[in-house]
Amino acid sequence: MTDAQLGDEVKTFFLAGYETTSLTLTWAVSLLTQHPEVMDKLRAEVDTVLAGRTPSFADLPALSYTRMVIQEAMRLRPASWWVPRTAVADDVIDGYTIPAGATVVSLTYGIHHHPEIWAEPKRFDPDRFTNEQVAQRHKLAWVPFGTGQRQCIGKDFSIMEAQFILAMIVQRYALTAAPGPAVLPKLTSTLKPNRPVFVYMEQRA
Repeated sequence: MTDAQLGDEVKTFFLAGYETTSLTLTWAVSLLTQHPEVMDKLRAEVDTVLAGRTPSFADLPALSYTRMVIQEAMRLRPASWWVPRTAVADDVIDGYTIPAGATVVSLTYGIHHHPEIWAEPKRFDPDRFTNEQVAQRHKLAWVPFGTGQRQCIGKDFSIMEAQFILAMIVQRYALTAAPGPAVLPKLTSTLKPNRPVFVYMEQRA
């Protein structure tokens, strides 16, 4: 790559990943406060693996349930809920003519909530992402980062970052939902909450 291309890649890597990762964590915290049984299981893993210390890169494989919580939050509330692509040539997909220059949109949110792929698709269940469950699903059933040559460059970085942050939040604070109406998804360029997400944070001993 040229210096300009390399600079563009680095800027995309950091800037594009900022809002999406923060939204993933926002949705994860919101979902956890509504599902105390998941929160208890997550806290047990974090306390056992970390034993009060700051997590390191070597801890990531052992924080598997933490990763699964992030993955399930991304399934239910994918920050990038749609993926637009421009056709570079005329094509036909499933009988539909796609002229060159047309914009084709893949609806990530629809894929992640499709009842033929996901049992009880509206239910928050991180255990969907055990190795056994993942192996039984189509490889394109979960695509919060897109797929193929244009898959998000920050995929692994984003999951790792969210895994670290969520583990450290749960390690340090007990989280409970603040009273108020349900937080619902709002379609903008990214999938945002329709109102601020408020939680009570109590420092753990």
